[in-house]
Order: sequence, then C-alpha cells, then structure tokens
Amino acid sequence: MKFDNLFEAAAKEFEAAFTRSTQGMRPDEIGAPREEQLRQFLSDWLPPQYGITNGYVISRKKEISRQCDVILYSRYTSPKFI
Repeated sequence: MKFDNLFEAAAKEFEAAFTRSTQGMRPDEIGAPREEQLRQFLSDWLPPQYGITNGYVISRKKEISRQCDVILYSRYTSPKFI
C-alpha cells in the first residue's frame, strides 16, 4: 500500500469539497462541506479511541465559540454531557 497514493486521493477529495462549497452564499454553506470532509478524513485515519464530531466549544471561563467547530476528543476520557 502506497501512502502517497492514498494521501493524493484524499487531497483530491478535499479539493472537490472546497470547490463545491464555494457555491454557497451563507458561511455555514461554505464551511459545512469542508468540515464534513475533514471529519470523514479523520474518522478514516484515526484509531477508534478518538471521536470526531461537530459542535460548539465551551472554555473553562464558560465562553462559547461563535461557530460550530470540528471537535476531536478521546472516547475514553472525555466527559459526557446529557
């Protein structure tokens, strides 16, 4: 298996997602396809102990991020919020 070929294919998929997203008018129409492509790439390559999702990040000072972000977390040590 040649990793160069795999990463070249992934780069083409990222480029296609980037091109498709330029047709959007709102920020979420532009960013969402790009973030989905990144989440898919990470989920294909990271070990299963890591989770990838989207959401808002809350700091220790209770500040909430202004946009929905790609979030990478440990499935074993991250607290669950219900």
